[in-house]
Amino acid sequence: METETHLEEYFNIQHIDLNKIIKDSKLTSFLDFSYFTGFINSIINFMADMGMGLVSVFFITFFFIKDQEIFKDQARRILPDSNEDKILNSITKINHLLTRYFIGLLLQLIVVFILYLVVLLIFGNKNAFVIAFLCAILNIIPYLGPIIGTTLAAILTMISMIGQDFQSEILPKTIYVVIGFLLVQAIDNNISQPIISSKSVNSHPLEIFLVILISGITFGIVGMIIAIPAFTMIKVILKEFFPDNKIVSVLTERI
Repeated sequence: METETHLEEYFNIQHIDLNKIIKDSKLTSFLDFSYFTGFINSIINFMADMGMGLVSVFFITFFFIKDQEIFKDQARRILPDSNEDKILNSITKINHLLTRYFIGLLLQLIVVFILYLVVLLIFGNKNAFVIAFLCAILNIIPYLGPIIGTTLAAILTMISMIGQDFQSEILPKTIYVVIGFLLVQAIDNNISQPIISSKSVNSHPLEIFLVILISGITFGIVGMIIAIPAFTMIKVILKEFFPDNKIVSVLTERI
């Protein structure tokens, strides 16, 4: 109490208004919990968009592959006889390419998960399995997902080390984890993704990049997730119905 009294007397003598200083410096803005609420809402919205995109892609693709014969039957009944063969050929090719794409994507996620897990275990992360799994799932979102995953890994790594010294323990390990994740992404971007885009769906990596970019700008995260499967389906249909079109021929020459 005596110390507080002396401080108050000192500031009064010096004619210093502490309330005014705090107000002018806007220190109280750091205690504005609306920022944290907005941040949490952004995360929830992002996860909802990502979940919607994943569910949409896997739901549609699963039933398309599983019930291929049903789709063919419906096509025979609805479409004119002149287009029947084209539609049936399209369904068969789409089924084949999407199956290859999702097998490739699954293998890519497994490889990325294992590499993330190794990085986290090397640096003694307590929640290595959970963090590696979440970051691998985020990797489904092209280009943006790995960035979000690395940020999430850094945050969760720091949270898991609460109570330890920041400079000697938390900061160095977090930096090492980020570097490790960046190396994993370099491997993924230069090996895994090109194989999936060029081998599984028979599309050039630049072509895939442009499609994902346009889909992301137009439809957001959902668009980025569904871009490759949707583009593959469109290419197959265009090739069947407009094989003599020059633009279509260029786009579909690898199918």
